[in-house]
Amino acid sequence: MTDTENNQPIVITRDGVIAGLGDLVEEYGDDYIYPRYEERCVYVFEGEPDCMVGKFLANKGVPVERLKEADANGDIWGNITGASAVELVGQLENEGIITISSEARKALQYAQIAQDGGETWGAALQEVIRHLDPEAPRREGDGTHPF
Repeated sequence: MTDTENNQPIVITRDGVIAGLGDLVEEYGDDYIYPRYEERCVYVFEGEPDCMVGKFLANKGVPVERLKEADANGDIWGNITGASAVELVGQLENEGIITISSEARKALQYAQIAQDGGETWGAALQEVIRHLDPEAPRREGDGTHPF
């Protein structure tokens, strides 16, 4: 699966991740906490993108069925928790589905770690911004968004 307009891999950049995660925080709210299912986080639940990274990647055009495979296949250590964000985007890049910058890869990792640790999506976005660019401008009011 590639960008349907020009049959090229989906390009994922640092700024694109920050903006896309910001859109999810706007949609779900700063205080949204991702629910865990049977003590695990999943990219897809009941056929729909579910976690922050899963929703972001689906919004960018990654097929939901491919995200579901990442849940089923486990991680590189054989855990049933599914592939980490870093593993998943590495696989997607190797398959030619996406191209992703190293900063974008880190951003998704920071978001996943914060979310899976029980942080709100607003806090997860703040972690991404703090790690990537401590000097990034914040939206007036709550300080969590880079716009």
